[in-house]
Amino acid sequence: MKRLFIPFSACLFCLLAACGSDSTSSETISTYTFGGDTIPALEQVLTEQSGGRLTATLSPETPADDDADADNDDGGEEPDSTDSGTGASASYLAYDYQQFTEYQTGSVVRSYVELLTSETNALKPEEKLDDSTYTQPTGSILLTRQAVAADAASASGEEKNSAEGEAVSYASLPHDPALLFRVRIDWLPTSCLVTLDHVAGQDFSNSLLTAGVALSFSTATDLMNTLSPEEIGLSGSSMSEYSLKPGPGFVEVDHTACLTIYVYQKNATNTNSLVGTYFMSSDGSTLYRQTGTKPNQVEKITLPSGYTPPPSDTEPTE
Repeated sequence: MKRLFIPFSACLFCLLAACGSDSTSSETISTYTFGGDTIPALEQVLTEQSGGRLTATLSPETPADDDADADNDDGGEEPDSTDSGTGASASYLAYDYQQFTEYQTGSVVRSYVELLTSETNALKPEEKLDDSTYTQPTGSILLTRQAVAADAASASGEEKNSAEGEAVSYASLPHDPALLFRVRIDWLPTSCLVTLDHVAGQDFSNSLLTAGVALSFSTATDLMNTLSPEEIGLSGSSMSEYSLKPGPGFVEVDHTACLTIYVYQKNATNTNSLVGTYFMSSDGSTLYRQTGTKPNQVEKITLPSGYTPPPSDTEPTE
């Protein structure tokens, strides 16, 4: 299965402390590093007024421990990791921030986007942004630039300078012409997720947007909530017993573009346990459930009669 991003607006998700991570951690970091790319961390724009703290680092390549595997009877790949790493082998890294002052996330995202699109960092938004983008209680923004060559950071002393708080200009570093570096920022009123990845060659998401079949996460969750847990292989009487959180974007399952959805069981202790990983086709007509530890081990879920997929969230381009 190929893991790739797609930008989509109105991205709604529930960001909870990651299962297996330290929910009381006071860890702060100043930069994120993914391959040869280093950018400022969200911490650089957090304020006492905004609140917010890092609660987990998510990566698909971090294996779950034996106990977690034994407790996860419903299958699904555990995406959470407390290792911030450098992204050398992960297909993506995501940083999960919680405990913002309510409705302050939009202004935090605005400041962060301004920092990332500065001349020093040179990221560019995939879609036009205006004031209304940041006044929404929820949203999603995708920023891109050509990736920095993998050996550029060490060759230029970027890691040393970053540790000393000195920004290295993106323009001064050698670039990889075959690789795109992407940063996606998703937010809710009290949560924010920053995800980094690389994509080579033609962007899988471009063909989806051209075809006009870019299902938003909010629509996907609305559809999931019309189903019963039993219909998708879970226990319980209502989907209100679960929290849904987005994966890194669209992936290819059974030759079909699908949106990744992680399903967590709500616990009384305000923690959460991953109980399933699901993939909904970009037209909302098909749902898959991951059945093993590998992403390509899935089963197709038969949706109930009378189920009607939504109209496309993205109009086809002319």
